[in-house]
Amino acid sequence: MAKRVKGLDAEAHAESTGRGGAAPSPEFSIKMHRAAGQVLLAACDIELLDREIPTGRGFNVRVSKQFYGGVGVGAKEVVEAMREATSLNLMGDRVVRLALSSGFGHPEAAMRIGSVLHMILVHI
Repeated sequence: MAKRVKGLDAEAHAESTGRGGAAPSPEFSIKMHRAAGQVLLAACDIELLDREIPTGRGFNVRVSKQFYGGVGVGAKEVVEAMREATSLNLMGDRVVRLALSSGFGHPEAAMRIGSVLHMILVHI
C-alpha cells in the first residue's frame, strides 16, 4: 500500500504556495480533530478531497470529506494549524512538502500511497 520515499527534498516554499493575484483559491483542506487534550490536524491538497487514490494493490484509499474536509485554506493557515496540532495526518504532495519545508517531520517519514505523498506525525 505505501512505500517509503527516500531522499525526498523539501522543495522551495514558493512551489507549495504558488500564489498570485488577489483572493487565490484555497490550496488545502484542513480539519482539526480534538479529543482528550490532543489535536489532530488532517490536511490534504484540496484537489484530492473526496477522491479515491489507487494503490496499485487491488484497493483504493479514499480522501474523505468527513476526515479531511473542513476549511479551505492557503499555506500560511496550514502551517499555523500544524503548530497548534499535537499530531498530523497529511495527504498530498504539496501539503507534505509544505510540512517538510516548515520543519515538520523528516523526509524519510513521507510515504507514497499510489502516486500521492502521505505523512503521519504523532506527538507522544
